[in-house]
Amino acid sequence: MTDDGGVRFPSNLDVKAGRIVGDDARAFRTRSGGIRIAFRIAVPRAGGQPPKRDRSGKPLPYDFFTVVAYGERWLSLLPRLKRGSKVLVMGWTQSRDLDDGRVVVETVAERIAVLDTGSLDHPPPPAEMARIEEE
Repeated sequence: MTDDGGVRFPSNLDVKAGRIVGDDARAFRTRSGGIRIAFRIAVPRAGGQPPKRDRSGKPLPYDFFTVVAYGERWLSLLPRLKRGSKVLVMGWTQSRDLDDGRVVVETVAERIAVLDTGSLDHPPPPAEMARIEEE
């Protein structure tokens, strides 16, 4: 809340809904020893947005974003973050400078909701079975 009773929104609020594309979400061990999960999502472009085209001029109906989330709490969700899963992500946008000089822009998730309903007959495996890769 602000001093005048109004609601204050974070200056870098990022909310996206889309489907996981490419690979399933993956877990990595960071240089500091923590856990980072990462995946890409395709988000449909709204009708009022300017058209986006590929190199041949063909219209592209989606924007693509990298989502990352930090901490062991995400390992239990990892089995449900599969290619094609519909997700809602809330967090913020950050940029990182890589060692080779490139800059990466990504959504850092604070909340992730898997919107697809999964089968209750086949619960996800325990978090300790999640494969964690080295970065």
